[in-house]
Amino acid sequence: MDRLRLDEALQRANVPVRLTAGWQDLFLDQTLHQYQSLRARGVDVSLIVGPWTHNELALKGMGHLLRGSLEWLETHLADEAPAQPRSIPPVEVYVTGQGAWRHLAEWPPAAGETVHYLQLGGRLLIDEPSGGAPSTYVYDPANPTPTLGGLLLSLDSGSKDNAKLESRSDVLTFTTDPLTALLEIMGTPVVELAHTRSNPHADVFVRLCDVDSKGVSRNFTEGFLRLDPTLPLNQVRTVRVRLDACAHQVKADHRIRLLIAGGSQPRYARNEGTGELPGTGSELRPCTHTIHHDAGSLSRVILPTPSAYHE
Repeated sequence: MDRLRLDEALQRANVPVRLTAGWQDLFLDQTLHQYQSLRARGVDVSLIVGPWTHNELALKGMGHLLRGSLEWLETHLADEAPAQPRSIPPVEVYVTGQGAWRHLAEWPPAAGETVHYLQLGGRLLIDEPSGGAPSTYVYDPANPTPTLGGLLLSLDSGSKDNAKLESRSDVLTFTTDPLTALLEIMGTPVVELAHTRSNPHADVFVRLCDVDSKGVSRNFTEGFLRLDPTLPLNQVRTVRVRLDACAHQVKADHRIRLLIAGGSQPRYARNEGTGELPGTGSELRPCTHTIHHDAGSLSRVILPTPSAYHE
């Protein structure tokens, strides 16, 4: 069985490897981990990430994947070198929002940071907040916040209109003003929340959406964290959530929206609020979450943006 352990296989593989994934594929993080592990060891590794869900990889992605894979196989396995050598990019990603493929030397590309701060009134601004009351929501495991799209294996996966989710009382949203210029996000966004809670057993789910000029809000990345139940309840602590990697372009006049909730059922089993294993408890305990966003307790969204935006 030890020979079947994939983590160990990553440390043994020395042949060229081609990896494929989709930005809305449940196995995206696993594929990117494999890429990083192989590249760190100097293995010849190629990566392609398209706009697909897991189910779409073999359907919508087949044509593009097949052409690239045949060229890659010809480069590495042909008995004779092709008459016209092909230049196979080490990394090829589809930039959602722009709708175009991008060739990169590596993933993630070199990038700086663009930071937006949560503000009173559900605003998300470049400037740090000067004050204001915190925002709260109540997660009730008897009526858990549902999963809407995202990285799933079902046909309901992918980017969706989030209006129904955003209208729930157990969901907070923070939204930028319309952008004055396009913003490209490439890498792994991070959300940091100055947070307190009423129940030690709690989760935090966050999602970033691209809100178009008509007000339609569509998800492009998300993250989830089960909080440490041993941490005290009465202290404001920074909760740091790493979101799924993405390559997304937000157009001018569009807005960026952060969605915050206490779960996403059934992708993540609901937290029953008791500390018992999911699905085994006999009691359900709600949790009040408080998000602080003032001068002394900053909550923010950190976006990896290519260096061109920081010159």
